[in-house]
Amino acid sequence: MKIDTILIICFLSVNYLAKAQQNTRPTDSILIYGKIIQPIIISLDDINRLPSITITDQIIYNQNGQIKDTLTELLGVPLKSVLSSIQFVHQKAKELNAFYFIFRSSDNYKAVFSWNEIYNTEIGDHIFIITKIDKQHYNEIDKRIFLISTKDLKTGRRNIKGLDRIEIRYAE
Repeated sequence: MKIDTILIICFLSVNYLAKAQQNTRPTDSILIYGKIIQPIIISLDDINRLPSITITDQIIYNQNGQIKDTLTELLGVPLKSVLSSIQFVHQKAKELNAFYFIFRSSDNYKAVFSWNEIYNTEIGDHIFIITKIDKQHYNEIDKRIFLISTKDLKTGRRNIKGLDRIEIRYAE
């Protein structure tokens, strides 16, 4: 009896999560808020006005290291460019080490990056908001707003489709 109940709960949980992934709503703006001087909303048009760079074709791997997808003909805006106007609430520069970013999608999927990861490692130079994918421009992409981290080993884990919020927190 207990095993049957556990199996049913597991099945329902997996089914719910699978539907959540399929129902990611495309977004047209990102709210950036938290431990910053002033919250801001950045529109897709604002992002598209920033300089884009060509990104090599990306093989997307799942958590098991298996190929899940291949993304081709990519253009993207570096995340650092999108965040360039952000002013963090801090008194000393060393406090920046305790900041972290929670990227959330329209279906509430989350990925986390630390301040140091974004601003002090090679990974930070390879996090992009995609503005063109497979000949589709930014306003046609069904995954928009789409954030990708191209230097992660398992690239699919921190890709965010339908990005709508970035919360900036301070680890106490």
